[in-house]
Amino acid sequence: MLARFFALIVCLASVLAAATPSSAQEIFDSSIPLAAAGRAAHALKMRLDWIRNHPNIPLPSGNPQITSGFISTPIVALHIPPAVPGVFFQFATGPTGLAWTEFDFVGPSGQNYAIYYFTYAAPTSGAVNRLGTTYRFNSYAEAGVYTLVSATIADYVGNTTTYNPDQLAKIFPKLTFYLSNIGDSDSAKPQLLSGKITPTVSLSSPRPVFAADLIVSDSLSGVGGASLILASPDGQIYTQAWGQPGTPIQLPAKLTAAANFTYETDFPRGTWTIIDVSISDIAGNTLDISDANQIKSLLGSNTFQLTD
Repeated sequence: MLARFFALIVCLASVLAAATPSSAQEIFDSSIPLAAAGRAAHALKMRLDWIRNHPNIPLPSGNPQITSGFISTPIVALHIPPAVPGVFFQFATGPTGLAWTEFDFVGPSGQNYAIYYFTYAAPTSGAVNRLGTTYRFNSYAEAGVYTLVSATIADYVGNTTTYNPDQLAKIFPKLTFYLSNIGDSDSAKPQLLSGKITPTVSLSSPRPVFAADLIVSDSLSGVGGASLILASPDGQIYTQAWGQPGTPIQLPAKLTAAANFTYETDFPRGTWTIIDVSISDIAGNTLDISDANQIKSLLGSNTFQLTD
């Protein structure tokens, strides 16, 4: 059963396994925002790791908390380095300590911007002043007000607390920062014109990979990434197919998003479903499609088969 649920962490675990830093740093590319399914997968991985390393010991409970905070950069000027927003926050956790936090902002035309903080010392309380250094605003970023709409904090056994805007307003005196950009800005979402998916993935093949070949375009900054959320036949497991082009795509061109199914050999066989398609450009504008009929129309199908 543990192996089956461990399948949740297919995409994120490959990132975590490659990172062995001794101090806090960001390890996710926030040009593709961390999806709710990804956060759940990450939390589950930490929980299973703790169970393996602490046999016969009850799992610590109690949700971690962000106790206070403020936006430490109320104005971000694009022409003044590093041109990234900052968040100061204080926290408290149970005995296993802080694992990570995520702060999600939405821009004036719906752009996503996230700040992640990962710690490896696992403190149980303290204060952090975090700059969003993984993804810096670029010359195409739209000027205007960016609003903190969600925050999540997790401990090292996967206990998490997620805050909505109303809850954040009780913790943060102000939920916004202003981005100043005196140059051209890109506020238009990228386009998904069409696509083709792998109809069948066989786990016995040398490379059991699901792939979606997407024809995408963008009017200014260029497409920077694509992500598809894949759901198992029983709806209990989610994984992610994702891809990034070597250079940003402006004119219509192919972008491949893929998921390798060799991570766990006991994935449920049968019909898997694409439940979400997300295309992001360099400026942070995101086209998100979750309607099943629309996905079928664009990709020819919203399902594929996983076989032996």
